[in-house]
Amino acid sequence: MRGDFGYRSPADRRTRKGKRFVRRSLAVAGVVAAILGTFSIAGSQALAATPTCNGVGDAWTGAVGPIKIPSYNSGGTQNLSCNMVKGNVSSAVRNLQTELNKCFGAQLAVDGNFGTNTYNALKRAQSAAGTTADGVYGPNTRHAFAITRGWWSGSSCLWVDA
Repeated sequence: MRGDFGYRSPADRRTRKGKRFVRRSLAVAGVVAAILGTFSIAGSQALAATPTCNGVGDAWTGAVGPIKIPSYNSGGTQNLSCNMVKGNVSSAVRNLQTELNKCFGAQLAVDGNFGTNTYNALKRAQSAAGTTADGVYGPNTRHAFAITRGWWSGSSCLWVDA
């Protein structure tokens, strides 16, 4: 307790230190939460901004014309910049499974279900193609497959302008 001469008892000093510690700890926790929240929001917004592949679209090669690769199709337009993750079920997944089998040596059932086997095969193919092996199909994987002749034309694996 503070007396006439500015004396603080040991109990008073401990209480003040404890309050200061709590305030500083809460401030640090708030800063850490804000930083981590920013990164997780930015990552999820980037993934959310890229539509989920729901079909197949045309990509062009110099040799054989268009070949089919995963795309987001809506209102008669196609967007080759799309993503697929474990749990997706679509014709785009069937197309990806065919690419993984024909061009990267996977032995997947072509069932359109992006399950554990497709996820693991995609990670191996991503590694072979020189891109991040995260098991998520998206624009980076599409580009890596395009430059490593990772797209099946019906008779061979080709480079495409994708």
